[in-house]
Amino acid sequence: MDYTPGPSLKELVRTTGPLPIPLAVRIAAQILKGLEAVHRAGYVHGDLHAGNVVVTDPRRGRIKIVDFQHAARKTKAGWAPSPRRIDRPPLRLAPELARGVLDERADVYGAGFLLATMLLGREPRPGEIESFAERAGPGSLWNVIATATRSVSGERWRSARAMLAALRRALVG
Repeated sequence: MDYTPGPSLKELVRTTGPLPIPLAVRIAAQILKGLEAVHRAGYVHGDLHAGNVVVTDPRRGRIKIVDFQHAARKTKAGWAPSPRRIDRPPLRLAPELARGVLDERADVYGAGFLLATMLLGREPRPGEIESFAERAGPGSLWNVIATATRSVSGERWRSARAMLAALRRALVG
């Protein structure tokens, strides 16, 4: 594996606290574009969290997604059997890890959780994202995050591309 210089997103948030919205959105966009490439190649990362994103250029928001040990190849039907099953996944990971069946929306969940983490300067607590989304209203950045992190995968953005488009619309509106 190549050496990738830079702190993990977890380390960056721990040392700097909440990131400015433009930087957090730039990093989230890079994550979503990376996931789009992973999904196009026929895989689901399945373990996307702040420790698995290396920030190679903090000022520009450049990142690399790392640690593909739990990545799974998608079937022709578009889902992937997870190489591991977690009975009670931590809040930062998609709930469907308990079932052991993943699709692109598991990574969308991770991207939404990461964006919330960057904006808050810490991992969100249960119910916190929904609370922010309710106060911010439809079409807001927090609403995009809330849709990405819904517990039912069918209620999330269908793809990284769809989430990225929603994120861009939220910034314009």
